Amino acid sequence: MLGLALLCACTSAPAAAPTTAATALPGLEKGTVTVNYGYSTAGAINGPVYIAEEYGYFAEQGIKLNYVLFPSASEVIPSITRGDVDVAAIGINPATLNALAANFGIKLVADTGTQFPGFPLNIVVVTNEMAGTIKGPADLKGHKIALTPPGMGTASGFLLSKYLAQGGLTVNDVDIVPLTFPDQVAALTNRSVDVAFMAEPFATQVVKQNIGKILTGSDTMLPGYQVTGLLYTDKFMSGSHDAGVGFMVAFLKGVRAYMAAFGGNATDQDRVIGVMTKRTDIKDAELWKEMIPTGSSPDGTVDLKSIAAAQEYFKGLGLVQVTPDPATLVNTSFAQEAVKQLGPGAAPVPPKPRS
Repeated sequence: MLGLALLCACTSAPAAAPTTAATALPGLEKGTVTVNYGYSTAGAINGPVYIAEEYGYFAEQGIKLNYVLFPSASEVIPSITRGDVDVAAIGINPATLNALAANFGIKLVADTGTQFPGFPLNIVVVTNEMAGTIKGPADLKGHKIALTPPGMGTASGFLLSKYLAQGGLTVNDVDIVPLTFPDQVAALTNRSVDVAFMAEPFATQVVKQNIGKILTGSDTMLPGYQVTGLLYTDKFMSGSHDAGVGFMVAFLKGVRAYMAAFGGNATDQDRVIGVMTKRTDIKDAELWKEMIPTGSSPDGTVDLKSIAAAQEYFKGLGLVQVTPDPATLVNTSFAQEAVKQLGPGAAPVPPKPRS
């Protein structure tokens, strides 16, 4: 099954090459609206968007997507604040929180990644040698732990802090090693770290290669925490309201297909995996079935408590200076209108345990 890297587990391009941000695509049928979609990875964060496009949900709404791929996650926020794209997939991190607080005319409009039970952001992997010793958070004291750069200043760092607290520890009790997900695999292999907070497909690959064992998922550290979302620009919200609602309708239909496929009911899984292998950089269908999935709200629900918790954490690190009321940073009207059209989505069903 699939997992989500918050700030990009992988950065290869999708099947179709992106076009420039503000140029309408040629040959559109009359009445079709082009929506510029900004993103930084051909990974699972875009899974519902890929599904919605492949299933024809955007076409039903008269929408044509223009994918705008950025080399790194750090370039997405500046682009959407300039209005280069209409919609963007982002992590709820210091850059996003600072941009939202600065009144650049962007709003968080929907969830794209929430830690429902069984749907973690990260999978905690321990080397085989340490698996018998490290069995819970208290056992992490004195050990080297790999996190995506810059380390504690990420959603993964926030989740680690919560996990350590469960064992009566703080970050000062461990040795943080900032490493990208591919580098985490190498570090576990050569035993230069004992533990890694990994994204998929790396966690499953490490286990299959007998490099390490899964300790837990980060959904146990902070259940229900929202880690990623969708942003709309003010111009898109005010000048293209119908397209904003249409995008959300198609997107939520994609989310529901995604969650049904990778949750415990495994509905239409082969077809969804076919989209994933076509549109993402993970081409192994069997690997998709084995991976631990990340979740997304079938109604696009934005969790204000998650935003407040992130603000407090990152402010404590000096990465966020202003922490306005989270309700002022969001616009939930598009998701609400979409749900009125679609009806409420089914509650997420946890994936079946690994065999």
